[in-house]
Amino acid sequence: MSTTFIKKRNLTYLNRDFEGLKSDFIKHLRTYFPDTIEDFNDSSVGMMLTEMGAFFADNLNFYLDRKFEESFHHTAREIKNVFKSGKQLGYKAFGKSAAIGAVDCYIEVPAITIDEKIQPDIRYAITIKSGAKLKNSVRQNI
Repeated sequence: MSTTFIKKRNLTYLNRDFEGLKSDFIKHLRTYFPDTIEDFNDSSVGMMLTEMGAFFADNLNFYLDRKFEESFHHTAREIKNVFKSGKQLGYKAFGKSAAIGAVDCYIEVPAITIDEKIQPDIRYAITIKSGAKLKNSVRQNI
């Protein structure tokens, strides 16, 4: 029966940006593959693969951090995650409601002369009844 000894590798997980990851990859390759990868010029294929690995690791770290932030209500940025977090804490969210308020409406009507006085021609005016419901045709994303 053969016994295989595995050399313990000292890996650090502290570098989370592109340059730190790239330098860790280069250090790792120089330590554990000194005979296989020897060319670390900026224009070499080995460096291209090292930088691609650092790029992907940097992107994964970004999305991992973003998902972690979204799991807490005080750091969440997306409104759906804030509502989910509140629901887990027992808050009841209310749905959309209509806006209520006072509205001033104006309309231009032609003028007529009555007894040498210029007055608006009421025949062209419209009537808005009290309690009328108005609808906005412009949608805004807030």
